[in-house]
Amino acid sequence: MPHPCLKKLFATALCLVISAPGMALASLVPDDTVIQPKMAPHFTTGHPLNEAAIMAFARQHPESCQAMLRQISNQLPPDNQTFFYTSFIQKLVHPANEDLLLCKLRALTFLASKQAQAGTPEAALGSYDAILKTAIPAKSLAGERVVQATRLRKASLLTQTGQMEQAQRLFSQLLDAPFPQDPVEKTLWVQAFEGQMRVFLARNNAAAGSAACDRVIAAPHPAEDDIAQERYAIALYYKAVFLARQVALLHRAHTDAPAEQAASTQALTTLDTLLTTFLHTQDLAIQHTLAFALGTKASLLVLEKKPDQAVAALDTLITIFASNPDSALQNAVADAYGRKISLLRNSGKYQDAIKTFSVFDRTMGQNTQPFVQQTRLAAVDAAAWSEHALGHTQRTLDLLNYGLDIMAHGEAPEDVEKQVSFAYEKAENLRELGRNTEAFYQKIDLLRTFYNHFPTRINVTLLWTLKDIYETASGTDNCNAAQALFDDLLAQGEQDTAPTRHTLFLQTLYARASLSYFCNRKADAFQQFGSFITTFRAQPDQFSQILPYLALHRQGVILAHQNRNDAAIAVYDQALADPALLGTPELRVAANRILLAKSFLYSKEKQWENVIPPLDLLMERETQKPFARSDYLLAASNKMDALNHLHRPQDAVALGQEVLRQMQPVRFSPDLRYLASVLDNMADAQQALKQPEQALATYDTLITRFWPMHASPVPRTMARVLYRKARLLQTLGKPAAANATLDRLIQTFQYSPQPQIQAWVIKAWDETHPHPFLL
Repeated sequence: MPHPCLKKLFATALCLVISAPGMALASLVPDDTVIQPKMAPHFTTGHPLNEAAIMAFARQHPESCQAMLRQISNQLPPDNQTFFYTSFIQKLVHPANEDLLLCKLRALTFLASKQAQAGTPEAALGSYDAILKTAIPAKSLAGERVVQATRLRKASLLTQTGQMEQAQRLFSQLLDAPFPQDPVEKTLWVQAFEGQMRVFLARNNAAAGSAACDRVIAAPHPAEDDIAQERYAIALYYKAVFLARQVALLHRAHTDAPAEQAASTQALTTLDTLLTTFLHTQDLAIQHTLAFALGTKASLLVLEKKPDQAVAALDTLITIFASNPDSALQNAVADAYGRKISLLRNSGKYQDAIKTFSVFDRTMGQNTQPFVQQTRLAAVDAAAWSEHALGHTQRTLDLLNYGLDIMAHGEAPEDVEKQVSFAYEKAENLRELGRNTEAFYQKIDLLRTFYNHFPTRINVTLLWTLKDIYETASGTDNCNAAQALFDDLLAQGEQDTAPTRHTLFLQTLYARASLSYFCNRKADAFQQFGSFITTFRAQPDQFSQILPYLALHRQGVILAHQNRNDAAIAVYDQALADPALLGTPELRVAANRILLAKSFLYSKEKQWENVIPPLDLLMERETQKPFARSDYLLAASNKMDALNHLHRPQDAVALGQEVLRQMQPVRFSPDLRYLASVLDNMADAQQALKQPEQALATYDTLITRFWPMHASPVPRTMARVLYRKARLLQTLGKPAAANATLDRLIQTFQYSPQPQIQAWVIKAWDETHPHPFLL
């Protein structure tokens, strides 16, 4: 049974610390109340005691004071703990003995910890300073340890708040003395050493950090001294990290390959020493270091273009630590899985990436640690990417839905960026499956759901979604749905002057005008674009300043559709006369569109000499500062076509060869389509030069390179190339090869819905199946 005095205390006053912590709490128990040590357990019954009883117990039993503080604090709500410690410290002004002094220092330490957790680091630093300013008795070993530990804690907090110079001074004070013999002091020394290494990394002081590591590595580290072994492991790790930092800097600079290789070799050797020495350790701190070391080794091997060895390092990490329940090691294992999946995907090993994801999801999917779940989401994304690369659109869609379900059920930390990304990719895959209406309305829902979720920054995926909606709207229902969406969004943002909100408002306004254009309401579109240009010509931010020029481009296209080519060219010339258009890198896309459109209009008029200057200007700009590779390839293809029409095949071939030299490798769909056109035009030029064998080789290169993608993005080019190759083979006296090529064309494209492709199929059929009356 609780002591009667304590029962009365609990019943009448002690809950005031919770309900009214700002009150001074009158001494409900006289200062001379005797509370025996055996009563101490009653401090943990669930209700904090009043200040008078606490102070009485502390003074009468100083040897139990620190334990009492911890017990009482654990029962207080977080908001009350800071008040409790502050009040206790204020009342214990002049501790009567060493135990009470240590108790006060412990209270200051607890207070600093709570202040740091509450996001008030300056207050925490003040509490640490109060400890450091306290006079410690000369022979108080415990007091001196508290001071040393406080220096360490303060230095760590200074590091977290970016005050590196002050942190460095404190760490140096702790490390100036030789490596101690006392286990507690050894531990403090090692923690200070690791903190100092972090400061050196943050300040890019690799020379000082590496030298400090060398001194520790050279010092004795007996196998029976666990703390000395930990110090040795940390020094090896950070030595490798400083070298790895040097490797990364040299790699980015591309200036000294031998120095980069030498530093990388030394770093890998250091890491291997660490791993060989401690691979079977059971020391948790060293295990953490090993996990970091294996991750660093994988990064270095990636820079050395050895992805298979990098994967092996990550596999080692997973094998060693997968079953270890330590949260930090579980995070490291999840990170290793995520990096392995990305490496396999980037190496084109898509099936292996998907299998690795399945293992990761099965073994760690139930781990609720936030980092593990974030990594799991990234792995879902990488696996979906891999399925898509294999042409498994439905499986890609299933994985994206899986990721959305994970987020919807709260299994992963809320990540609106990921939700938007997954929802957008889901819509794109629905489109690839031919479920165009479903994809369209998925993007409508995406924009309506997330439009207001980014008040302080622009989400680029939302801008892509705006663009996709107006470009894919077709039919009255879709156009009306998109119009209603844009009207609603504009009504929400019309009065919002915050910079990012205003940017999104302008993007939506431009999208509404573009919707009129794509929904074949050209007169409305022309007027809306004109209004947009007049009202918003000068826009300062990177996302909006391009819009008036894009609007001018659209106006020119509308005029061209009306066969008012001269008026369209005048609009383009007006835009190009603006110095900002050609002089501002952020406007490059708009400038390229206008140059391409102007050139195209001259090609419609068969003014081949006039076609070339706008293309030359575009290509010159892109060669000086490559930015839009698709635009460069399209311009090159169009120029080669013009050169062929001007009977300049030699120049066309030379340009094609230069493009092929500059533009390898090419991976993205628009680039591939235009590169295919470059090769097609080059083959035409080679035939004009009476070089049939070279032309045939160019056709074969094109077919070999692009045949896996004959369904997308180059079907029309591929059909035309097959037909022209067959005609060339006939010219070279190879009828069997010609017929086989025509049969390939027919078998591949006979069910294509595109009229242009069907025209080539019909020609191929006529070549291989002549009418009886012509025999």
